[in-house]
Amino acid sequence: MPELNWLNNVRSSTCTPMARTSLVLLGVLATSSACIVTGSPDFSPPEKTRPQLIAVTPTTEFIRPAFVDGAFQPTTLQAELLSEDGGDNLQPVLLIDYGFDGPGDVPWRHAAPVDVIAPGTLSEGPRPLSISWTPPSFIQPGCHTLTLLVTHEARGSNPGFWCPADPDDYATLTWFVALCEELSTCDYSDCFIAGEDTYNYCEGGEQADAGTAADGVTE
Repeated sequence: MPELNWLNNVRSSTCTPMARTSLVLLGVLATSSACIVTGSPDFSPPEKTRPQLIAVTPTTEFIRPAFVDGAFQPTTLQAELLSEDGGDNLQPVLLIDYGFDGPGDVPWRHAAPVDVIAPGTLSEGPRPLSISWTPPSFIQPGCHTLTLLVTHEARGSNPGFWCPADPDDYATLTWFVALCEELSTCDYSDCFIAGEDTYNYCEGGEQADAGTAADGVTE
């Protein structure tokens, strides 16, 4: 090929082997094209998702805190959390008797805030949650529900301070608690158990069945 005549001249010259190699490389570079990447590709951050809660502590049987020295002892609630948080913390709260009218027109009897949860991603998979709860002395013995509600942002104002600011950005998980000073004498036949249901009381959804512990407490 005519354009390679100069390479033939290189072969017949008296250049050293090193010089010949350098010239050949220059020729290859001169006859080839190249693409240089001068910037990094754009990656869109994952969209924040509604949290999901997965029960580890069973939700289809009663939790029975021990009663020692005149007080109910702490119990540990375990669950797993799955969410894409977009760098935002999650705010959990335990709602006692969620779905029953409480003070200030809120749909729970009592609320117990829990430490915020640091942001995570779906790529991490389910994250373990462990929450210690001690029944307050002002709660009467009997049957109660204990609901973990998790959201990226609580309403932060009354009524419904702990309700989610975005009704599409929360998850709940409900356990059933039997508070009895003498476990051997407790009657759980009238206690309400619904399993792993998702409740929407903050949004004015379904209400508790009046025939199943309508007051939230069974004496």
